[in-house]
Amino acid sequence: MLWRILALYPALTSDYYGNRNLGANYGIMFTAYGAGSILGPIMASYFRELQGSYLPAFYISTMLIVVAIFLISFILLKKK
Repeated sequence: MLWRILALYPALTSDYYGNRNLGANYGIMFTAYGAGSILGPIMASYFRELQGSYLPAFYISTMLIVVAIFLISFILLKKK
């Protein structure tokens, strides 16, 4: 179910940045997705070893999601 969003990445990248450098922009966006997919579990296991619980990893993930929501809101308001 979560994989459906991957189909939207090219269209969203094209809508926001245009078609001129679509390949490069899409590559940057997908690299960020890949980095998060690699670093997220590594950091979660590090916090699990350090604290004995996954709870700190969930707190950090929640904070990052809140920051992302504010950044996306700022970008959308600036675009209008």
